[in-house]
Amino acid sequence: MGSGPRMSRTLIIGLLIALFTGMPLPGAAQPDVPRAYARLYNLLDRQLTFVERHFSRRGPSMSTTLYTPELLSANSNQGEVLLRPQAFQGSLLLLRRFKEMGFKAVWVSLDYPMLLPEFPRAAEYLDFYKHIAAAARAQGLDVCVDLGTFFPPGVFSKVSWDYSRETIQSFSRKARQQVELILRELMPHFLGIFNEPDTQSKNTGLDFNVANLRTFARIVLDGLDRGRTRIGLGAGTWSPLEVFEMVASDTEVDFLDLHLYPISGDLMTDKIDRIAALAARHGKRLVFGESWLYKAGPGELQGNIAAWDKIFARDVFDFWEPLDERFIAALTRICRAHDAAYCNFFWSQYFFAYVPYGPATAGLPPDKLFALARENAARNILSGTYSGLGEAVIGLLRRSSR
Repeated sequence: MGSGPRMSRTLIIGLLIALFTGMPLPGAAQPDVPRAYARLYNLLDRQLTFVERHFSRRGPSMSTTLYTPELLSANSNQGEVLLRPQAFQGSLLLLRRFKEMGFKAVWVSLDYPMLLPEFPRAAEYLDFYKHIAAAARAQGLDVCVDLGTFFPPGVFSKVSWDYSRETIQSFSRKARQQVELILRELMPHFLGIFNEPDTQSKNTGLDFNVANLRTFARIVLDGLDRGRTRIGLGAGTWSPLEVFEMVASDTEVDFLDLHLYPISGDLMTDKIDRIAALAARHGKRLVFGESWLYKAGPGELQGNIAAWDKIFARDVFDFWEPLDERFIAALTRICRAHDAAYCNFFWSQYFFAYVPYGPATAGLPPDKLFALARENAARNILSGTYSGLGEAVIGLLRRSSR
């Protein structure tokens, strides 16, 4: 794609806006928590303290974990936005910022069947992602790709795709074709294949129960020429342990891939320990393919965890910043304890900016809040300005590289 003509400040800001769909760390000030969120804030504070204490009993160990930000500007749920002439420029700028922060890998979410001939403009999408992968490697970043399915059209997706004619077998065979294409054309260091089976079931209408997930994995992986790419499969930590037991014992993946959002109960402590023990017993390592502090109370964990706009809209507010810092710090300790291969911080736009909470923003619907968050992040990405969370992550990355 090349670098193209120099773009104006206003154009780059507009492009980035379009593309982005415990114990505080030193220097983190305690916020003035709004009354509406005080109870939830205190609950998450106590849960993070529990996590910190759980892993404080283990001395820090050396780890080879590579921490990665999600490249939200290249998320395939944006559809044809990615094909606008300047789209690559916005992602290239973001890759440079991630490199400046000290990241050594980047994560890209690419959904099925975007690269197959049946998908409109598939060749153009393939060209876009090939250039993204090449640009990341040029920055010295490992390329990690997560293959999933499109969310229904709405806040989280601009793509409408009908999966209703698929069966588990036909879906798996065609997914295999896209996996082969990714391996051949993008050559990622890591490829996650259809993690969060509960989310994939909601997106497609197919039943990705344990037996069907096993069928899927066998069809995709049997005889697959992986080249140098390592492959992961798994689920959210909120899924039953039997999903991880099957993946560990009965598939040929290299990694068990965990997605970590809710931290209630034992989801960020004993559950991870048990999954790590499974992985070790079967000669596999852990990957945290998605992670962020899920701002939900006990009665709010029954919905679609991966796509509940009401919950994710809470992330935008600046008073959460100290808890986000603690969550990421706790997760790095977990990665050291279990020597995870990769750990992806999903909502990477908050490394650059949050939205101030106040009368003008408190009652806004999710789509308006997300738009404000993208706008604030875009300006700071352009200027190279980081939020307090971003500065804390820079410090963590420097310490982890010693």
